[in-house]
Amino acid sequence: MKLAFSTNAFKRYSLGDAIRMIAEIGYEGIELLCDSPHAYPPTFKEREIKSFKDQIAKFKLQVSNLNAFTLYSITDVYHPSWIENDKELRELRIMHTINCIKLAKKIGAKNLSTEPGGPINERKTNVKYLEKLFMEGLNRISPIAEEENVKILIEPEPDLLLENS
Repeated sequence: MKLAFSTNAFKRYSLGDAIRMIAEIGYEGIELLCDSPHAYPPTFKEREIKSFKDQIAKFKLQVSNLNAFTLYSITDVYHPSWIENDKELRELRIMHTINCIKLAKKIGAKNLSTEPGGPINERKTNVKYLEKLFMEGLNRISPIAEEENVKILIEPEPDLLLENS
């Protein structure tokens, strides 16, 4: 069994430093944060992709998955979510996930993790309706993930739509 560690824990460091430290600690894999400051797709260009691939090869690391959960580049850890009341905000989450799927394909990652819907404790909305919104979003990204051969992993978390599995 090989263990991976997320660059999410190294947000105060550059991606290069995060990769080096993860390798030095002894991990054989890496989870790449698809958000600032590491690999937010709109700003993570071909030069950065090449550098990332060169570094993981140098340190003999495998990519376990891309982490598309947080969106600090737009708002915060949970927003925009899959279950926002505002359709435009839901669309931002969907497009971010699609961009992350395309990035996964470029770097050879087979897995992408995302948030489990979004926060429900701040809403008075029917949970079945929120589940419907979440499924609509997943149905939008599924054909692209299948085409790119990237599995979508949903990361359960307390107080979010899917708290456990």
